[in-house]
Amino acid sequence: MRFTAAIFLLLSPALAALNLGELQFVIGGKKYNTTHAQGIITTKNGRVRIHIAVKDIDSRFMLVLTADVAKGEETKPLTLTTQDSALGVTLRTMQGSMAVLPHQQLAQINDLTYTERVQVETDQLEQVPEEHGRHGHSHGRLEKKFRKKIRSEYRKVRPRWHTMSAKERLATGEGVIENGAFRDAFLSLQLIPVVSGGKVVSYDGSFAGSGRFSKSISGAEIKPIQGGVFSVKVQSVP
Repeated sequence: MRFTAAIFLLLSPALAALNLGELQFVIGGKKYNTTHAQGIITTKNGRVRIHIAVKDIDSRFMLVLTADVAKGEETKPLTLTTQDSALGVTLRTMQGSMAVLPHQQLAQINDLTYTERVQVETDQLEQVPEEHGRHGHSHGRLEKKFRKKIRSEYRKVRPRWHTMSAKERLATGEGVIENGAFRDAFLSLQLIPVVSGGKVVSYDGSFAGSGRFSKSISGAEIKPIQGGVFSVKVQSVP
């Protein structure tokens, strides 16, 4: 968190100088900037997704930043990282493409179930098989013994992690999506909202980190993305 706070302090003066729509960053020693960036907020199932996006034909790049937060958090100043939040970056340039995702993501709870086989005790009786040669036959006829019959049933059940906390899921690995390719990727995102009538109307922000950068489909390398700053008008979509 010290690293992300340091970035925020260094970029704060630059944020004040930006006009709405401006966004800039540096990757691979090349600086990209645009005046066409915008923000969109969508809400679904009690979660809010923040989009900071731009497609600049003149500068020949497309960038999409996304962050998922709890409803109501979007109106507060936020400092998020891929270590503690659901962040994502997709960047396409003429030099190549970059992607950043958290190394570990919590799977979304849904209505899917799986079939579980369980053993159920019934009221029916069945004879207990006699052990061969038990007591021999010297004491006459053996008394038959009975037990309740067991049958198999198949039930639809929800995964156990549906009832676990985020900490428990990360500790056990249940309900967790592992993104091994992004083990060395990282992103820090700072958002400062301007709120009017209870809704966010604009964001000033900064971002930096590292992601998987590829020039072709054959491979990728971890590359830094630096000096990311923006000021965008925000539209809320129901």
